[in-house]
Amino acid sequence: MRARIVIVASCMLVCGGLATGLGAAQAPPPTVTVTLGPGPAVSVSGAENLPAGPARIEFRTEGRRPASGSLVALRPGQTLDAVQRAVRQSEESFAPLKRVVTFEAGGSALRGAPYATTVDLKPGVTYVAANTSGNPRNFRYATFTVGTAAGGAERPAPAATVGLYDYAFGMPATLPRRGTVRFENRGERLHIAVAFPLKRGASRTAAVRALINNREKRLGKLIVGRDVRDVLGLVSGGSVNDVEVNFPRTGNYVLACFISDGEPGSPGHNKIGMVTPFRVR
Repeated sequence: MRARIVIVASCMLVCGGLATGLGAAQAPPPTVTVTLGPGPAVSVSGAENLPAGPARIEFRTEGRRPASGSLVALRPGQTLDAVQRAVRQSEESFAPLKRVVTFEAGGSALRGAPYATTVDLKPGVTYVAANTSGNPRNFRYATFTVGTAAGGAERPAPAATVGLYDYAFGMPATLPRRGTVRFENRGERLHIAVAFPLKRGASRTAAVRALINNREKRLGKLIVGRDVRDVLGLVSGGSVNDVEVNFPRTGNYVLACFISDGEPGSPGHNKIGMVTPFRVR
C-alpha cells in the first residue's frame, strides 16, 4: 500500500509538472489594443511591461466610418520626430519612411469589427502606432517599447498561409471565412493585400484582368463593393502576420496588391501581376 501511494504521488508530481510546462508553452500572446479615434487620435493600451515575442495587435474604432491604422518599428537610432519628418516627405514615395522604420502590421477597423493580427515583437525595440485615416499631415502617433526578455507566448496555428512575393501571391485555392490566416512577406518590397468579393456568376478571369489593367468601372460591375476588405495592411519584407480573417461572405474573391516601389515610373504591383483569384468557404 505504501509503495502504491508513493507511485501515485510521483505520477501526480510528474503529470502536474508536464501540465504546468505545457500551459506555459501554450500561453496566448498578450493583446495590445490600438484605438483609432475619435477623429485622427490614436491611443495604445496593454503595452505596459510587454515582453518580446508574439503579441496580438488589435486595431479598433468607435467611429461610424472605417479607420485605418499602422504599426511600425523604429530602426536603431531613429525617433518619433524622424518618423513625422519622413511622413511629410513621403507623399510620392515610401523611401523616406523605409529609412527610419519597418512596417510590421496594419489594417482597417469597422465599428464593432476590429482588425486583429499577431506579430513577433522584437526585444528592446520602440514601436509606433499611427492613425493613418485621412490626410498624412494629420496623422497621430502613439509609442511603446518592448522589453528585452522574451515571454512564453506562442503564435496561433494558422488555418492557411499566404506568401507575398515580388510580385505575386503564393496561396491555397481556398481560405476559411473565419479563422487565422498567416501572411508572410517573402519578398524585399512593401506589400498589402486587398480582397475583392465577386458577385454571383461574375468571371474570376475578368476580375483579374480588370485589376491588372486598372479598369475601375469594369471591376465595379464584377465585385460587391461594400464588402471589399483590407486583409493585410502595409508590411515590410520578412514580416509575418497571423490575421484573424472575417470575410463577409463565401464565394469567389480576388486578392490584389496596389503598392508601387516608389521609383519614378514604377507601376502598382497589381499592374505587374500581383493579383490572384481564390475562394472563401
